[in-house]
Amino acid sequence: MNGLATVFSVIYTQYYANVYRYFGTCFDKSAAEDLTQNVFTSIWRQMQKNGFSEPDNWRAWIFRIAVNQKNDFLRAKQRHCTESALIEDMDADAHDPSEQSIDKLSVQAAMKSLGTEDREILILKLLGFSSEETGSLLDISASAARSRLAKAKKHFQTALLERGIRL
Repeated sequence: MNGLATVFSVIYTQYYANVYRYFGTCFDKSAAEDLTQNVFTSIWRQMQKNGFSEPDNWRAWIFRIAVNQKNDFLRAKQRHCTESALIEDMDADAHDPSEQSIDKLSVQAAMKSLGTEDREILILKLLGFSSEETGSLLDISASAARSRLAKAKKHFQTALLERGIRL
């Protein structure tokens, strides 16, 4: 394997699951898989360009590409559909209720009930992004990211309480 392929392999291994999780909070399994693959295809193409220089922060660079992919996908979906559904029903094959606890199903339902912006900012926090990084990814200030995160946490807590889960 040449140096470029080795670097890409390491990046793919390190970031694939988190990028997929990011898309999985907003879209069905199929769309999340497609978008994740699109991100890594884009990364590979960019790495092959003459004059490519490694970013200072791989994670921020990769998630900037992911946010752009998400925005492009939503714009395309909006053009082709009158009504855009961001989350499909849970894939029956991937989620066997007999294997999951009631609490886990309640948490999933609570997350599913949130708006797109709330889900997105919560998953970015879960993935370890700082307010500054989140703000940069979402094109908002760090203080706006903190404010949006606080509101999203309240919405999530309310959704959990509605399902009988107390924190």
